[in-house]
Amino acid sequence: MSRYGPQFGPDVTFLGVPRCDLSDPSSYAGADVVILGAPFDGGTSHRPGTRFGPQAIRTTDYLGHDGSRPSLSLRVDALRDLRVLDAGDVEMPPGHIERSLGALETAVEQ
Repeated sequence: MSRYGPQFGPDVTFLGVPRCDLSDPSSYAGADVVILGAPFDGGTSHRPGTRFGPQAIRTTDYLGHDGSRPSLSLRVDALRDLRVLDAGDVEMPPGHIERSLGALETAVEQ
């Protein structure tokens, strides 16, 4: 599965971490964490919008003024101490619940 790019906004990564491609295992070999978005709200009838969640999380700065992201309880900086990559969003077309959930399952298994 290649990176599914900017379906609902600009193609940015979570906190600026490097990208990876789930169809290329060498691109995420040795990763401690792989971020994967699931832009899906096909199970709702009156309040859609969760499909915009992964993009909103990726475009929100977290202490961008100093780049600090420490965990106060663990006393570590996950982006410094772990290898974190972003695989983009799973393609989850509106109205195709079974296809979307199958694609998510396949991506998570990878």
